[in-house]
Amino acid sequence: MPQNLTRRSWLVVAGSTLALIVGSSPIILQTSGLFMIPLGEEFGWTRTEVSGAKSIAGVVAASVVVVIGFAIDRFGLRRVMIPLVTVFAAAMAAIALTPNNLLVFYGLLIIASALGAAQNPPAYIKAVAGWFDRKRGLAIGLAICGTGLGTSLVPQYTQFLIDTVGWRGGYAGLGLLVLVIALPCWLFLVREPTRDERTELGFLPASSSAAGSDGTPAQLPGVDRATAVRTRQFWILVLGTLVASIALNGAAAHLVPMLVDGGMTAAQAAAVLLPVGIASLVARPLAGFLLDRFHGPTIAAIQQLMPIGGFALIASGWSPVLGAVMFGLAIGIEVDLGSFLTTRYFGLLNFGKIYGIIFAIFVLGSAVGGLIFALSFDYAGGYGLAFVVISVALVLTSASFLALGRYPFPVAHQASPARREEDTQPV
Repeated sequence: MPQNLTRRSWLVVAGSTLALIVGSSPIILQTSGLFMIPLGEEFGWTRTEVSGAKSIAGVVAASVVVVIGFAIDRFGLRRVMIPLVTVFAAAMAAIALTPNNLLVFYGLLIIASALGAAQNPPAYIKAVAGWFDRKRGLAIGLAICGTGLGTSLVPQYTQFLIDTVGWRGGYAGLGLLVLVIALPCWLFLVREPTRDERTELGFLPASSSAAGSDGTPAQLPGVDRATAVRTRQFWILVLGTLVASIALNGAAAHLVPMLVDGGMTAAQAAAVLLPVGIASLVARPLAGFLLDRFHGPTIAAIQQLMPIGGFALIASGWSPVLGAVMFGLAIGIEVDLGSFLTTRYFGLLNFGKIYGIIFAIFVLGSAVGGLIFALSFDYAGGYGLAFVVISVALVLTSASFLALGRYPFPVAHQASPARREEDTQPV
């Protein structure tokens, strides 16, 4: 790879990592609990009323992710992301203007969540994947680390603002943070490679460079959405993502209560969240490293079984901390895994449309997961029923990943067009 393009490629990764620090999850989801008490004190709203806005906004955001996926494939990344990042920043700041009207608060948060759907990993993964082939897994894993960093850092920043200038200043400060971090990344660092650059990188034959010499984004390899959704590979990824999201996000939402039920104090249980976060952060580049060296479906099958180990360690009381760390590792692997497999089975041409659906399923699973664990606790007297049912589903999806087969879009020049056509036929 030419040295200038090597530097350019890793700048895209760095820009993506930086921008995802202020992604939708750190900015909206991870800070929502910090505003519950201040909003309740000022307006008299209950915590259920305040948290209900987040639940509704999450469903809306899951739907909008799919639309954004279509848009970035149709119009290009920068044409979509630069305006959306700008208005997302404004929408977050606008929540600071909330009057004593719960419906207005719901509306403002839903609008911010819908616009913030752009600040989820899919757009950044598409940008990064376009610059990498052999080291694609590692590059994606490093980029997604931004979400983990944001989860650790943004709540601290937000709490400082709330303590210093109040909850209104907290929302205004979140909007400003998005504007000063994410927008410059899209203006100066994150973009798709042109056809000439993809040719120099070795992703396209040299004879194809002339058509893209004007600096426009290169025509990418891949299948259309209609073809993808008719394949068994697509539905294996969808079901595996749904089950893993329910298991991991549901367990994460109830992790502290689980540990307290097992005999820990609330302070001890909260302290366990630190190694869980570290495990999640480390798992992202580690997953990418492994995906570049081993067949992805094998990694996926193992990842699907990891929550079962976590359930067993917590339920038995043998090592709840190790069980929690297993959840952290599996969470860190999940997004990197799904996005990488999407690029290898369906290519990059319609990545936004295809992975947008899969990521929306992930978001919906995260919303449903906590409810499933709560129902198990309230109506079955504990989390045991949820553990058993979800574990059975995880075993089935783990086995299904082994049926994904070979990659239709492996590292460049490792497969002929005829083989790619054969491997992406509907099944």
